[in-house]
Parts: sequence; C-alpha cells; structure tokens
Amino acid sequence: MMNFVSIVILCILDQIRFEFVGNVSAFDIFVIFYFWLYVMKNRGLGVFQHDAEIMRLSKCFAALLVVQIVSETLVDNSLQNAARGVAVTAMCYLKFLFVLGLFFKNRSNIVFFLVGTLIANILFFRVNDFFGLGEMDVDFQDVKSGEGIAMAYFKFKISPLINSAAVLLSVWLGFKNLKASIVFIALGAISIVLGARGNGLILLVSGLIPLFLYERIRWNKKMVFMGTALALAVGAYSYKMYVDSVLSGKIYGGNAHTQIAKMDNPYNVLELLKIGRTEPFVGLNAFADSPWVGWGAWARDPGMYYNTMLLEIQGARIDKCKLNIDVIPTHSVIVGYGVYNGVLAMLLSVLIIAFFIRCGVIALRRQSIFSFVLTSSLIGLIWDSLFSPISSMRFQFVLYFACIYYIYKMMQYPDLAYRYGYIEKDNQ
Repeated sequence: MMNFVSIVILCILDQIRFEFVGNVSAFDIFVIFYFWLYVMKNRGLGVFQHDAEIMRLSKCFAALLVVQIVSETLVDNSLQNAARGVAVTAMCYLKFLFVLGLFFKNRSNIVFFLVGTLIANILFFRVNDFFGLGEMDVDFQDVKSGEGIAMAYFKFKISPLINSAAVLLSVWLGFKNLKASIVFIALGAISIVLGARGNGLILLVSGLIPLFLYERIRWNKKMVFMGTALALAVGAYSYKMYVDSVLSGKIYGGNAHTQIAKMDNPYNVLELLKIGRTEPFVGLNAFADSPWVGWGAWARDPGMYYNTMLLEIQGARIDKCKLNIDVIPTHSVIVGYGVYNGVLAMLLSVLIIAFFIRCGVIALRRQSIFSFVLTSSLIGLIWDSLFSPISSMRFQFVLYFACIYYIYKMMQYPDLAYRYGYIEKDNQ
C-alpha cells in the first residue's frame, strides 16, 4: 500500500510545475537530488551499468548533451534559453532511469504509475495557463458543437484522461484483446469526431494493432496484401465521411471546420496535415536555413520571418504588431532538435527515439497484459516525436520510454514474465 501511495505522490509532484530554467516540476527537483546521492554512493549508475543497451543509450544521450552545449556556445542565444534546452534532454534521461528503476523494483509499480498518472491528471483537471485559457464550467453539448473554449478543454484535458483510462482498462481486461480493441477503437473514433484528432488517432491505431497481431488469423502474403488494401479503402472512405460531415456542419469539434475550410482540396489528407500541423513544416524551413549548429533553444524569430510564414500557410491575417510569439515555431521534438542545435542533434534524437521504437516492436512479438500499454506508448511516441513540442521530452516521453523498455526487457525473460502474470503459459 505504501508503495502505491509513494508512486501516486511522485505523479502528483510531476504536475506541480514552476518556471526555473523552463517548466520545472517538483518531481524534477526530487530526481536531481536522488541521482546526486545515488551516483555519489554507487560511483556510477549502479545496476544500470550491467545493462549493455542502457549504457549504449546513455552514450547517445551524453553525445546529444555535448552537441547541444557546443551548439549553444556557437550561436547568439541567451544563457537562460540555452540552459532550458540542455535541461530538457538531461531531465528526460534522469527521469527515465528513475522511473525504470521503480518498475524493476516491484512488478506492480508499472500499473501503480499508470494509476498515479491518471489520478494526478484528474486532481489537476484544469486548463493550464500554457494554453492561455481560464477555468470554466464545461457543458458536454458545448464540446460537441465546438463552441467557445470547450473544444480546447476537451482536446487538452478530457481526451488525455480518456487515453489514460483506456490503457488502464486494457491492463484490467488482461488477455481479452478483442474487448480492449473495441474500447480503444470506439473511444478513438469518438475523440476524432469531437475534435481531438491526435489523441483519437493514437487510440484508434493502438486498438487495431493487437487485433491484427494476436487474433487467431493465419497471415500470409495474400492476406497481408488484402488486409492492407482493405484498411486503406476503409480509411479513405472514413476520411471522406469525416470531411463531408465537417463541411455539412454535423461535426464542428476542435479546429476541424476552420482548418478544412482553408484547404484547396479538403479530401487531401496531406494538405490537412500541413494545415493542422504547420509548425513542423515551418521549422524544417528554419532548419534548412541553419542546418549545422541551429539557431539555439527557443531562439528569437529574426524579423518574425518564420511566424509570418506560419500565418501565410494557415491563411490567417498577417499583422506583425499583434504577433505575441517571438520564437521560431517548431512543435516537433525531432524538428525542434534540428532547429535548436543542428543536424547532429536531430540525428541523435532520431537515434534515441528509434531505439525505443525497435524495443517496442520486438516486445510486441509476445502477447502480454501490457500489449495495449505498449501499442499506445509506441504510437504516442511516434506522434509526439513528429508533432509535439520539444519540452514534452521531460514529461510524457519519460513514461513512453520507461514503459516500452521495461516491457521489452520482461519479454526477454518469459519464465519470469509468466510468474509475474504478464503473459499466458502457452505464450512462454
């Protein structure tokens, strides 16, 4: 019981945030002091020094930190912003090791951490100042119609809670993959209709993967080809129905109507991606203009050039005097590293992310009670690497990395995983 309470408290501390070298949580401060004492006592990383893969990963993180520091010394950037960029990488690494250590310490801690994350998100269920929104009562009908501030409330607060609850439900359902898949697919579709396309897509794909991997279907080349063709056809038709519903006013959630109205061809998925996720495309232009050392972390946009480009792509009215964001837009972890610290930082970030994707794919070969935790972590990791701000490395990426690597390691020892109740006997 004390173990569960301690982990819930840690999850709550991660929600208590303040400004100091960027957005710092109370959990960050705790981890820094913990690792300072831990390294001093063990004269190194202790038990992790015996894990060859962790040590290789540590070298990648160390190289990324060195590249960031060198880059920041070569560009004209403020010390505060430079420290902020380096802190994102350092805290991601330290928190990942800390959470991973908790998982290995007790077989139930991974579930406790998922529960603790959900509890902490519910306790801090409000619209953060980060979104520039105030506290307010939200009516479900407002969410459905997309009126006022409610659509942002659903997208940034309610939808992530739905994702967390679905993941926990999948663990509770155990090996009942069909039921869990139905829940994930249904909740994903509902989230997309209500405007949270990113979270909805993560749920939808996370529910489909175990369905194809673990249901009693004997796949061959012909089945794979037919299944792929069917999935593409269903996906294309579903997208057409979605666009038709948005244009007719049946769906008015999130930014769907505004974004689709700006498109030359609303049925072009790539154009919707460009309109809906403009910042990474603009960030790539900034990266191309300074590919070797980047611009520095959260560097100022010279002459508001890239923010103007952003507004032009979005079809918004351009008024430089009213632009209240003066940093180069990226909104992508991978693109962010490239824009901030150059091509080497971008490549190293891709290498780190690819390491965890590889671990996740390998772990999926064996069915477990964490199959949906794994798929949602993998899809979330890929999505957020492409379309979330670089600061997310020190928050949600920590849980992605720890869950994926822990499950990956457990699947390498099937006898132990079976004793823990993670896998069924015939899956050893």
